[in-house]
Amino acid sequence: MIFVATVNPKSGGLSGAASPEDSTVVAYLIDSVTGQILHRVTHPSMQGPVHAVLSENWVVYHYFNLPNHQYEMSLNPKPQGAC
Repeated sequence: MIFVATVNPKSGGLSGAASPEDSTVVAYLIDSVTGQILHRVTHPSMQGPVHAVLSENWVVYHYFNLPNHQYEMSLNPKPQGAC
């Protein structure tokens, strides 16, 4: 399993310089053998840095919520049948 989180390129530059309308964090869970995207989730109005922990049957990651000015965490279980 590979976990990849991308930050919208419009939110680049100084930390906190992006507006909530321009920033998005997109998280992918990818099968490392087949390259198939197993799960994709979009978090609008969020920005990095994104820190993640991948375990046997879940992934937890954390990012910054621009409108509320606080860090948030998401927990996603791995899909059934994933390696």
